[in-house]
This record gives sequence, structure tokens and C-alpha cells, in this order.
Amino acid sequence: MTSPATTPPRHHGEPAMPPVLAAAPPPPPVVDVAALTAAAVRVGRTQPEQRWYGGPVALPREHKGYVVDLADYLAWLDELERATTWDVDEFVQRVRLLYYGRATGNALFDAVLDTSGDTWVDTPVTTADVPQRTLDNLFRTGAVRVRRDLPPVDLSHLWVLADRARNGLTCKAHAVDTGLADVTGLLSWTGDLCSWWSEWNDARMSARRAALAAGTPLTAPPFVESADPAAVAAVPLPWLDQAVTARCAADDLIGDIDAVVLMKEFAKLKDPSPTTSQTPVTDLLRSYYDLAHPPADRTAVHCANRFHLFLARVVPGIADEEDGAGGPGARALGATAAEDIRKAVRKAAFALLYTSRYRRARFHTEALDAFPEAHDSVVHDLPGIGRIRFAEIDREIDHELDSPWGAAVLKEIADRFAAWLRAGLTGDGWVLNGWPLVDPLARWGGGPLMLGARDPAPGPDGAPGPVKRLQLDLIALGFTVVGTADGDFGGRTAVALREFQIEARQTRLFRDVPPGPPAVDTTEPAPMRHRGPVNGVLDHDTAQVLALWAEASGLTGAGTTPIRLNPLRVRSQHYTNAGLGAVVDDDVWTWNQVTDSGLVVCAVDYLRRQWFDAVEKGAVPAPELGSEGYDPVVLGSWIDEGSGGPVQMPDRYIHRTWASAQMTPYNCADPDAPAIPVVASQYRVVRAIAKVEMYGYFDVHNCWDIARLSMGMYHWTLGPNGRWELPAMLSHYRTRHPEDFDRDFGSWGIGIAEGWNDTQPDDSVNRAKLTGTLAMYGLHDEDGVLQPHQALPFTPATGGGAKDAYLLDWFRSWRVLHRLLTVARDSRRFQHSQYLFALIRLRTLLGRDFQSATGPDATGPFRADGTVARFGDVFTSEQAVAALLRWHVNRPDRIIAADGAVHAARGAYEAVFGTGRVDLGALPAAGADARQQALAQWLIDNAPTAGSFQNSVRLAVEYNDAYLGRLSDRAGSLIRP
Repeated sequence: MTSPATTPPRHHGEPAMPPVLAAAPPPPPVVDVAALTAAAVRVGRTQPEQRWYGGPVALPREHKGYVVDLADYLAWLDELERATTWDVDEFVQRVRLLYYGRATGNALFDAVLDTSGDTWVDTPVTTADVPQRTLDNLFRTGAVRVRRDLPPVDLSHLWVLADRARNGLTCKAHAVDTGLADVTGLLSWTGDLCSWWSEWNDARMSARRAALAAGTPLTAPPFVESADPAAVAAVPLPWLDQAVTARCAADDLIGDIDAVVLMKEFAKLKDPSPTTSQTPVTDLLRSYYDLAHPPADRTAVHCANRFHLFLARVVPGIADEEDGAGGPGARALGATAAEDIRKAVRKAAFALLYTSRYRRARFHTEALDAFPEAHDSVVHDLPGIGRIRFAEIDREIDHELDSPWGAAVLKEIADRFAAWLRAGLTGDGWVLNGWPLVDPLARWGGGPLMLGARDPAPGPDGAPGPVKRLQLDLIALGFTVVGTADGDFGGRTAVALREFQIEARQTRLFRDVPPGPPAVDTTEPAPMRHRGPVNGVLDHDTAQVLALWAEASGLTGAGTTPIRLNPLRVRSQHYTNAGLGAVVDDDVWTWNQVTDSGLVVCAVDYLRRQWFDAVEKGAVPAPELGSEGYDPVVLGSWIDEGSGGPVQMPDRYIHRTWASAQMTPYNCADPDAPAIPVVASQYRVVRAIAKVEMYGYFDVHNCWDIARLSMGMYHWTLGPNGRWELPAMLSHYRTRHPEDFDRDFGSWGIGIAEGWNDTQPDDSVNRAKLTGTLAMYGLHDEDGVLQPHQALPFTPATGGGAKDAYLLDWFRSWRVLHRLLTVARDSRRFQHSQYLFALIRLRTLLGRDFQSATGPDATGPFRADGTVARFGDVFTSEQAVAALLRWHVNRPDRIIAADGAVHAARGAYEAVFGTGRVDLGALPAAGADARQQALAQWLIDNAPTAGSFQNSVRLAVEYNDAYLGRLSDRAGSLIRP
């Protein structure tokens, strides 16, 4: 046995990389720091815009862009209420300003709702009030889901009328209220209905301008409008149907109804105090939307009663009457309800058009140009200066509203709204009666698509069905793992959707514009990110962003060639001693797509995320990425061992493993406590096993043996049952660094089914190995039902989870390997967490009882106090523990079972200590070192030679660390973790 070398001094800063002991990669290229800095200045990665100082951070389409669960929204409101000292008046106005106000580009609301003297108009809520994440979530919320099977509700409307109730109107608003239309209605239901009419009117004016440009005479349609019902149904009503979701979708109207109902309740709220609720606003909403406690009758302020309460409280009023058959509080529409609605909407439309055209002359001029047949009656012989005359605007708007089509459409809107109210009064508050919602899924059939979906037989027109349309779109966007677009939603389509959901979380879009190499102008700010779960399901959240990608790529434009937007390109290449060579396949996806072991698989990220991550931290990016981040990153190659699969190991000629991923005392130490170095004896033992297990690099993987995926310090495994050590290691990482875990793994859909503690139970056969289970969205439950929005344990070998077995191959696909290698190379916290996990694993083994027999006649090792010895009492030197640990990592069933030491561990012990009862504390100290040397030697000599295992045990025992020297053979030299 060898003696320990003199330990070199500890390194508190980052040392130079030590010489590699085998299969050394080439030295990293020299980096021109000046050129790098210039490139970083020239090519900045645009981040989402911060809307005001200390304010929310969001992309252009993210303000009010997301539908969220009510429970989440109430949690954010609750946090805001508890974190601030605002009274109710201030609270509701600040929240209103998050959605409508000068800070968000809607200054008209501040001209209507009294914000005079308030200092928070431009910075309503900041990170001084709540954390950035909470603020961002509130700012991005458009509508909420009270329950997933119910239509969403746009709660932003509530805050407008809450502010109206608590803080009142401005003088200008009172003038409008008196002379034009009821402002409370304009801020809610009549405002949305008249906006619907206005959107329809814009379509009418566009058609008129097009007809003028085409030379259509003024004596023909669309200038001559027939009031005949057939003519109205043929031309203007289709425009109305097209406009409804843009201006007056069901979630908007339900929000309007609830705003009117709750306006009175907001007015009655008491400010927080020691004797009242600390969260009165959140409490009100929680009570109103509490589906678990339905109201006893129609008088209760509850969403189930929204239509009845609306009729009782609405302004301007709508004719209604008591509904005796419906019980207390039940209402019914009166005979003149539709006419009341029409009058109210006409007034609101007049006020809306008058205000916009008075403030902007261009709008009035465009209206005059679109209605030339009315020009004489509108502008003839009227006093005024120029073309902007109050009376002229009045007459023009009256003409548009009262023309045959204008009047018919107003009546149609009133009749539809009355019918919607009438249907709502008969139900539980959620009856839509066909009123449309904004449906991002419309392009793909109007409903969710998931694993197992299949298109019906194609129709006579040959148009693709919903699944095939989705597959064609994903392929065109660059997610070609779909394979053939066959209309059958299988595992490859689910993987393609998962990959889309992952890439769509970025702040930029990549445009693949051939020919030639990519340039910096091939990226642009993304309009919106996918923020829903990565579940492989085309749900509302996914479709919303996929539709934007389809639009940006040109998929929705007639006669355009779609542009690939997927930014991550994986390809296979030749390589020689001189480096990487020609590309063979530039679109690699699956784990077994490249089976030529003479090729390497590389990734090029055209968003350059690793490069920018480093630059933005003020660090020099890894030289393996190249001077501007476009160099191919080697992910590994194919190996024919076992069942065959991807593998990554060091190479002398190309950068397979990175310098940043080498296991050193520096990389294993806690980056958050740099003054505390690793314990030398522990490090040497762990590093010795890492040397023979994964060459001493964190960025090594193996996907060819019984485990579907192995990576990291000890080749932490993900087994075919979805368990084993990799999930447990990730659980440990998540517990130590939850935000880092969310960024590094949660962002691509990986969660953990169990919590973590330092006494984590070992596996079911008690082999002192810590195991865990991953959790993911889009898995099947025990009944075989796919759950898109519930994270379930990944159990692909049992029950309903067997339908998810296709994901085992996704885990060893090249894109997943790229993500794993990125974390292994870039995150010192992840490296340190792996090191700690290895120590916990060693501690678990050494802390186990050596045997279960405890009686006075029992043989085997015992402590001085008569208790059974533990493994750590028998194996105490660094070399003996390293030999034991090497066996345990590779062949745990030969070391330990439920009853303690077995096979190799028992054999080594008996060869050195005999078969009788041994009091370890009574043994002479003089022979302690020799006994430890003998234990290590026995484990070397009796190791199987197959697969070079015996050699690996010997190499582990003889390991000589470049920093901390050789392992000690002296008894007690290991400081146990």
C-alpha cells in the first residue's frame, strides 16, 4: 500500500486546471478578452422591458396576457395586501393602475378616475412593495380561471369600478356623465358593447374605403345600405361576428358583470386594522368566487348569483322584475330590457366616438372620407374653423349610428346581450349561451390536443385535421422530431410540443434565414413567452404562444414561406485530430438517430444563451463556445456497448469535456462560502471514485446500459422505472438552491415527486443508495388519464404511467443531454451539490450497521459498548473506504443488503478480522494500519476482472490527486462525513 503524500496548501481562489490524468482534452483556445467585450457591447441580449422604475418586467404582449388560476392570483393579492400599509382606497387604485393607467399606456382612465394628488400614478406598485416575481405575475394576469372547466374571468375590470367606488370621478368625467353617457357603464358593460360596435364600424369603413379605391359608384353597396334583414345578415353581421372576440369576448363580459356587482361591496370595505381583516380585498374576492360554498338563495353576493345581482345593481338601468319562482333575490328581464340596452349602448358609442374624434382630427377626417354619400348633409353650411366642428362631428356620428346598418347592428348587439343575460339568469352564473371566448386553439380545432388524439378521416377538401395541422406547424417551426405528419398524436408529437414549450420560454425569437452563417440580426424580441407547464399538450397557454410563433414565422400568411424559429440546432459531424469536420446530419433529435461511433453530435444555440449568461454576469464565457458564442458544443457520440446509446467522455483532440466541468477542490467547494475549503480526506476518497467512474468531469454521461441515463460525479442514474439516484440528487439540489433548480431543470419541465432531507430513505432493497422519483406535467395517473396541469410522479414501468414510457427515450435525447451538460458546466452550485450528495451517500453507507445479529453469542464486529459495529468502524482509512465505495457504486448488491454486509464486504472483513466475535475497540493499535491495508488489498484482489472492474478498484485506491495528493492507508485517516 502507498503512503499519503504531503498535502499541498489549500486554494481559496480558483486554481489553474490540474493536468488530466488520462485522455486529456486539448488546451482551451486563447480568448481575446478585448474582442469579447466589444462583441458583448455590440450584441446585447434584449431582456423583457421594465415598465417603470422598480416595476414589473414583461415582454410587449405579456401585459394582461396570461390566464392564471384564481388560487394563484389571490395568493399574489394576499401577499401585496400583507406587505403594504395602504388603505383600501389606495390599494384598489394602485392595483387598477397596474392594468389601466398612464404607467401602462392608458392615460384616459386617469382622466376619468380621480388620481389627483396621488404620487403613485407613474409607479403604482414596485419591488419595494412585493418581490419581483409577485409583481410580474400580477402585471401579466389578464383573466383568471376559477375552475378549469369554467370560462375565465377578466378581473382587471373589477379594479376599474372598485377605484370608481372608492375614489370617485374627475370633473371631466362628471361632464361626460351628465352630457353624453353614464361613465360607470362606459367603464364596464356599455363600454365593451359599444367597443364591439366600434370594431364592427371600423370594418365597415375599411370596406367603404376599399370600394372607393376600386371605383364603386356611391349608388351601390356598401354605400347604399339596405335595412332588409336578409341584406343585413349577408354583409354587416359577419363583420360583427368577427369583431366580438376582439372587443367583447365572454371573459370581458363576465368581468364587467362582476365589476358592477362588486362595486357596491368594494365601497363598503373597511380598512385593515388590528380588529379587522388584514386582507379585506382578497377576502372579498375569495368569498365571491368560493365554489365550495354555494349560496342559499339569490340574495347572497356570490358568483353563482352574478346575473341576478347585476340586474339589481346595474347602471344605466335595465328593465327587470322579480322572479317569484326563483326564490328570494331572483330577477328576470323586463319587457323593454333589449331597448334599454340598445339606448345605453348607443349613448356609449356616441361618447366613445365623439371623444376620440374630438381629440384626434385624423379620426374624424377618416370617417368623413368613408361616408362620402353623407358629406353634404354633415358639413354643409356649418360654422367653425377648419374641418373640426362640434356640430359636424355630432352629425357624422349620428349618421354612422343611425344608418340602416349602423342601427341594425346596434339592435343586434342589444338583442344578443339580452338573450345572454336571460340564459345566465337560468343557470349557476356560468352559462355563456354560445357567447364566444377568445380561443387561441381555433387554428387547431378549437380544443386541447394531447397524446392519443387522432384526426378523423380527411374530408373531401383534403384539408388537414387538427392534429395534422399541429404537426405541420411544428415541423415548419423547426421541431421536426414529429416525423411524418400523419394526424396521429403519438409520443414524437408530444416530445415536439415539450421542446416547443421549452424554447418558447425565451425572451427572443430566432429567425433561420438561409443561406450563409447566422448573423446577429437573426434574432428579435419575442412578443410573449410560454409560462405554462411543460406538458407536451396543446392547451390554451401553449396555443396562445404557438399562434404568435406561427404568425412570426409566416405560417398564417398566404403565399409565404415559413421561417424556422427553433433556435437550437443539433447535428452530427466528422472529426479528426485537427478538430471538427464536415456536417453529416444537421437536424438530429432522437437518442438513436446517429449510430456511427465515428461521428460526434454537436449543438449550436443561435440564441447563445450560455455565452450571454456569462457576459451578463461580467464573466468571460467558456472558451469552448467561441469568441461570440456560435461554436458547436460537443454533446457526445454513439457507443455500441450494452444496448448502444449516447456517451460523453474526454477526448484528446476536441472539447468533449470542458475545463469548467473538471472536478477540483475549487469546483467542489461551496461557491457561497469560498473561505471554507473541502475536507481533504473526504475529497480524496470521493474524487478517487469520480476518477474511475466519470474521468473526473461533471459533464460526462452514459446512455447505453441498463439505466436509461447516467450523468454526473458517480453517473447518477435514471432507471427504467423512473427512479434511482439521479432524481434523489436533483431533489437535494432543489432543496439547497430552489431558484437555481427552477432555472436549470424546472424551466424544461422537471420536478421532484418527494421532498428531501439528509436522512433520505435509501432504496427498497436497503443498499444504502439514495433514490427518488421525478415529477412532470402531462403524465398519466393511476387510471391512465393524462393530467396536463397536475405534476405526477414519473413511473413509466407501472400502471397508467406505462403510457409515459416514451419519455425515457426523451431523457437520453441529445437536446436533454445538452441541457444537462450546460448545467454541469456552468453551475458551481450544481457541482457543489453533487459533491455534497456524494458525501451523504458515503455517510449513509458508513453509518449502516455491519450486521443485524446483536446477541451475546453473535459473531462479527462490535464496538466497545457491545453494540454492533458500523461499516465506518470497520473501514476507516481513505484507501480502504475508497475500495469499499468503488464496489458499492458499481456493485452495491455485493456490499450491503437489509441485514448488513454481504459477499465482498463480509469476505474482506472475515479475511482480515476472522469469523468470530471481534471487539474492534480492544484490537491493538499497532496493527491498525496493516488491517486497513489488507482490507483494501482484498477488495482489489477479489474484484471481478470483467469490464475492467478490478482495475478500476486498484486505480481508485492508488489515486493521486493533483491538488491534495494520494489517499492515505492509515487507520482512521478518513474524517467521516
